[in-house]
Amino acid sequence: MNPQAKLLGHCGPVFSTNNSPDFKWLVSGSEDCSVRLWSLDYPSCIMSFNEHDGPVWDVQYCPLEYYMLSSSYDRTARLWTSKQNKSVRIFGGDGGHNEDVTCSVFTPDALMVITGSADKTIKIWDVGKGKKMADLTGHDASISSLAISSTGRYLASGDEKGSVILWDIKYGEHVKKIKMLKTSNQPIISMAFSNAVSKERCDDIILVTCCNENYISLWNIQEALHETESKHKLAMNSADNYLIKQYNTKDTPVIDVQFTRRNLLLAGGIYNSPE
Repeated sequence: MNPQAKLLGHCGPVFSTNNSPDFKWLVSGSEDCSVRLWSLDYPSCIMSFNEHDGPVWDVQYCPLEYYMLSSSYDRTARLWTSKQNKSVRIFGGDGGHNEDVTCSVFTPDALMVITGSADKTIKIWDVGKGKKMADLTGHDASISSLAISSTGRYLASGDEKGSVILWDIKYGEHVKKIKMLKTSNQPIISMAFSNAVSKERCDDIILVTCCNENYISLWNIQEALHETESKHKLAMNSADNYLIKQYNTKDTPVIDVQFTRRNLLLAGGIYNSPE
């Protein structure tokens, strides 16, 4: 398949891209320390944001379209808008991360930003005030991936050793830690929650994970949450209890997963053509 267009502008490898909800815009982050905003209707760079002092590892588009979020080696995450080339908020400084901010995510209502770091911690920030709201600890390795449920209540964090922790961020409560199966200590590089039927029914979701191996894993979040609520404490049961299914891809490592609005699961990877 031939590309429809090439977007040229970065001076180094591009580590992350993300589409706007209407698929008219693309944001990208690069080793060259810049964040770029691209028009997909007229394939071209319309803005370049250059405040970061190190490579940009992750970029996210706001669910409400207006804002963009970047995570960087310089230990900060920054909030951007297409109205100006200066950051609107800087999530860092005193009380911020002590190492690279490796990943970040908006809550669905865009009122909070959540950041994960190589310092093994996760932080929740108030977008309006730019202030930290909570610290989440429990991982023993660098945070490599974050995912948030469509209701905004549950957060999943994955680390470089293949562990995933579920959080109830409504109360900042530690829900459950799951050691992934068959990861061989591979980093969790992408995760996604299925969409809940309604805000009143947030226990019918599943979590999908991938770790650059030739399979993806689906997890029964409902069972994990109900069991934790009944015990009122962090359970460390085998991940066998919550694994729904693993889907193999033969020779294609999976590097990204996501659900569509209709809960179709999409998985992307690197195709290794047979010799």
